[in-house]
Amino acid sequence: MHSSATRGAIVLEMGVALLTLFAGLYFALRHVAQDGGMATVHDHQLAVFADHLGHDLENIERPGVQTFLPWFQEIYCLDRRPVEYIMAGSERLDANHVPTLVVRGREGTCFSFDRVEVLYALAPEAATLALLDSGPTSGFKDGIVDAYARGALRAAFGQLTPAEVLLSNAKQAATLAAKEDLERSLARHGLTVLEVSVSKPKFSGKYEETISRRKVADQDAFKINVERTQMLAGRTAIMEQVRKEKELELVRMRETLHSLIQEALRNQELTRYAADRKQSDRSLASELALAESRAEAQALRVDLERSTATLREEEQRLRASQAAALGQRRRELGLEQAKIRNGLQIEWVQAQRESQRALQAAQSASLAAVLEAQLHLAADQREAQVLTDVARLDAQGFQAQTDAFSAHGIAAVRAALVHKLMGISIEIAPTPQLPSPGQAQVIAYSEPIQ
Repeated sequence: MHSSATRGAIVLEMGVALLTLFAGLYFALRHVAQDGGMATVHDHQLAVFADHLGHDLENIERPGVQTFLPWFQEIYCLDRRPVEYIMAGSERLDANHVPTLVVRGREGTCFSFDRVEVLYALAPEAATLALLDSGPTSGFKDGIVDAYARGALRAAFGQLTPAEVLLSNAKQAATLAAKEDLERSLARHGLTVLEVSVSKPKFSGKYEETISRRKVADQDAFKINVERTQMLAGRTAIMEQVRKEKELELVRMRETLHSLIQEALRNQELTRYAADRKQSDRSLASELALAESRAEAQALRVDLERSTATLREEEQRLRASQAAALGQRRRELGLEQAKIRNGLQIEWVQAQRESQRALQAAQSASLAAVLEAQLHLAADQREAQVLTDVARLDAQGFQAQTDAFSAHGIAAVRAALVHKLMGISIEIAPTPQLPSPGQAQVIAYSEPIQ
């Protein structure tokens, strides 16, 4: 029992001693090492972890602080930033600045490029290969690209003629071929090509002038071909557009014509219907107007017959009244004439007596004749005045009858009466000798009134 406890304490002490030994050894090695077992990987770097005990290499792409065991392990940081390799000028400045690239073409003509740029960098997945090939420093930047770039470019562009190298498509194809060839070569060293840029090729002065002229001619020919193609395309497009427009216009015209025909047919039917209806209305209106005219004519005929009968009755009454009035007036005139004659006879007798007395008193026959003639003239004037008054009274009576006929609307009767009235004339014949009281001649009515 005692021996077991002693043996356990010895083992524990030995374990603690070993741990202390290892810890002391670690810190001693770390103190001796320059980096102290810690390495910082920056953003522009790639790291390779090297285990010297197991002979293993591991790529570290993640930036940050990495720990390792000094003397037994190591971390190598490599620059991953792109490097620019330039071919320009006539002097070699360093491994990445070399003279101008000169290429012999397929036809034997030489041409050069004023500036060629190759952009390369470490391949992230091949950092271990770059470390083994060029060491832990930046040895991959010193001469590796220069050893392959000039050959790859000359091989690619040497397949072209001077005329072809001026063409952008051929130039781009040669540049791409050179990049692929260079990338295959640099892949064995852990490098990758990012970009290859080649400037415009340059020839000798005479050949450059010839090329310039040919280029101008080619540009003119290309421009003419482009313009011709554009004109043909424009002509085709214009003709196609015109054809489409004409087809659309034809379709619209057909639709318009169809609509116009349909509208004309509808208008024709409407016009025919309106004409038939109008003709029917006119026929009906004509029949109604004819019936109304016939009815009005019949009514007018009846009214005319009635008016004619009434006028005839009125005419008969007027004739009767006129005859009665004329008879009465003649009787009155006869009485007045008799009275006048009696008065004239009395006056004549008195005048006769006075003339006898005057004749008896007069001394000469001439004075008696003058007095007798004056007496006869005075008697004739008095008789003419009486007859004129009688005629005026008759005319007034006829005028009153005519006004009565006019009031009843019988213009024809009035005109006839006026015509007959105007036909009445009175003629008085003077007596050259001293007549007796009953010798006065009076022509009263030249036309008797019926």
